[in-house]
Amino acid sequence: MSESREMSLLAYESNKDELAKALIYAAEAYHTRGAIRHVVGGTQMKVIDISKSLSLMDLWVSMIENWGESNKEFSHCLKAPLEVCFLKMSKYLWRTFNAMNLIRPKIKQNLRPGLVHFGEAYSDPEYAMKMWLDYKRQGKTAIPKQQNHVMQFLRQFKCD
Repeated sequence: MSESREMSLLAYESNKDELAKALIYAAEAYHTRGAIRHVVGGTQMKVIDISKSLSLMDLWVSMIENWGESNKEFSHCLKAPLEVCFLKMSKYLWRTFNAMNLIRPKIKQNLRPGLVHFGEAYSDPEYAMKMWLDYKRQGKTAIPKQQNHVMQFLRQFKCD
């Protein structure tokens, strides 16, 4: 058995109780250990220090699963204006970008060109999603159209 596989199994064994508790609190039906540990154990229950305790594999898997959830949410609101749809997707997109932001420093510097940049304000996709989540929590159903937030977000991905 490889050393990394052994370490992964040890980490799983030591956190089995936390994972079991996390499943009780999980509103979504996550399918992977990475998403459960990152989202439920780390961002919701806060029993894991997500910046230190999660493996690179946990973060990649969570990123992929939450990206899938974002796409599923998008498919449910195809006829809605973009400002409405993005707000509905914001929870999963925030989780995707949070995992990406945690993955970035774990990748060698010379392999980072082309990865998503985490800058400031709305040029930082994680920040943009956090703001959109705040709109959602305030009971708003769309991102305010008078603000240029959606375009700033899309420019990050060259979607002018």
